[in-house]
Amino acid sequence: MPGGPNLFPSKGSGLNVEQQDWIDEALQALHQDVEDFWVPQAVCRLTQPISALTFLRDFVQPSIPVVFCQGSGLMGEDWGLETWKDWKEIVEKIGGERLVSVNVTPDGRGDAILGLREWQSERGSGRGEVDDQDGSRNASGDAQENSDKPNSLSSPRPHPTSRPQRVFVKPEERRMTFASFVKTLLQASGGEEQEKEVMYLSQQDDNLRREFPELLGKEQLPDKRGGGQVPANGFPLAQQAFGSPPDAINLWIGDARSISSLHKDPYENMYAVLKGEKHFTLFPPSDVSSFLFARGLPQASYAFDSIRACFQVNLDGREKGSTNNGRVDWVDLEASKAAAARRGEREGGREEGREERRERVLHPLEVRVKEGEVLYLPALWYHEVTQTCPTVAVNFWHDMCFFGPKYVYFNFLQRLGPTQTSLPAFFLLSTASVVGPGTESGRESGNATDRDDSALTRWKM
Repeated sequence: MPGGPNLFPSKGSGLNVEQQDWIDEALQALHQDVEDFWVPQAVCRLTQPISALTFLRDFVQPSIPVVFCQGSGLMGEDWGLETWKDWKEIVEKIGGERLVSVNVTPDGRGDAILGLREWQSERGSGRGEVDDQDGSRNASGDAQENSDKPNSLSSPRPHPTSRPQRVFVKPEERRMTFASFVKTLLQASGGEEQEKEVMYLSQQDDNLRREFPELLGKEQLPDKRGGGQVPANGFPLAQQAFGSPPDAINLWIGDARSISSLHKDPYENMYAVLKGEKHFTLFPPSDVSSFLFARGLPQASYAFDSIRACFQVNLDGREKGSTNNGRVDWVDLEASKAAAARRGEREGGREEGREERRERVLHPLEVRVKEGEVLYLPALWYHEVTQTCPTVAVNFWHDMCFFGPKYVYFNFLQRLGPTQTSLPAFFLLSTASVVGPGTESGRESGNATDRDDSALTRWKM
């Protein structure tokens, strides 16, 4: 920008006050432009059919989410939705004795940030253990042989000087029959018994085509006789707009206790609800400039210890002695809280703190997707997802186009965050109350590492 400060200081020199103010003003203008010219006040709900050209022009190109309601014709009688209404029929359709892969957690949050101190204190002595034995879990989540004891989880070896405060925790992956999974899900959701585990069929690796191929129709659209099959090539409208068939088709079955933590995907996403209801909290890609990230988190996995009847957190042994290998950067934000802040809901009129000010400059959109509806979720939009009841859904991932301004500008904003030495002043409301990397801010601590060259590298998409 002509007359602007030099925004490229020499390595290690950091930003001076003038440079920081200039960036803050630019981000404030971006925040206002996003509100004025891009993100709608609410997600549009289509009740009439539209053409692929209209879909491409009005929603895909400008990157705007939309819900196709039943009247839109995207999911009509062809889908055989009536065959998904009864759980007994669903079990018969998929096969009760079929072995399926299920993600299991103590609280429904897999692939999420976990504070180890809070994890142990919330569960009391002996109920929330941390195991930092080398190699206790491998990448696939399978337990490893670490000792002569029947279950190494029951005898953790403490490393108080090296144990991290926070980790990126993955769910336990468990194989079980589909009938057992559904029985456990319905018992817990119906309050018949207090479950110590939350189960979610949520493998994000084309699991429908890998594990449930018989659910796929051979043609682009299922047979009108109502077999309840999923179209193997997705929606014709989407395929025409995106220019390719789905790269992956995923099946999701869970209840209100399961939460997919805030994240983004490099895919154009068509998300169809077959039974129940999904609740999405969405953020446009531009909000990455205002997110805080927990950086360099060691990876860990949950594992249920059947002997002690409690969950264990197994630290990934590969992290020991390494710097960044295998570590994760993750959005440090409660999406539902940010959405509430945006709506102006405050508890008892308490004074806003730094966290609340940050949340008010975000652009969350909340949308419920009901049975027989499809959400178009544009590529790179951040989203947190849960269910309001036991729910069955299928989503189609189409590769996004990386050529053009969308990915380029997103990458710029994504890289801009790590170069900042403080939170942008426009949402702190004071340039004096800045927080540097690795310092404590409100309830958050230990959520940043010392900034170095690795912070400027491209984050894994």
